[in-house]
Amino acid sequence: MEHFFCGTARRCITPPPALLPDLRGLKQHRFAGVLDDLYVRVVVLDCGAQRAVLIGFDMTTAPCSAAFLQETAKAAG
Repeated sequence: MEHFFCGTARRCITPPPALLPDLRGLKQHRFAGVLDDLYVRVVVLDCGAQRAVLIGFDMTTAPCSAAFLQETAKAAG
């Protein structure tokens, strides 16, 4: 009998208040403040032979550099 595993995680990625004056949004406008916290959410599905990792960011863009993808693949096995 093969087992199926599923795990989830969530981490707050809202920049600390000290960084907000230096951040820029669309059209280089400064951020006025934080309305809602930003999160990254992860779902991992594993059936023993294969594993899938789904990552969702509360942002319009997410880090997709080769280094980020390699580290994610390494951490997920």
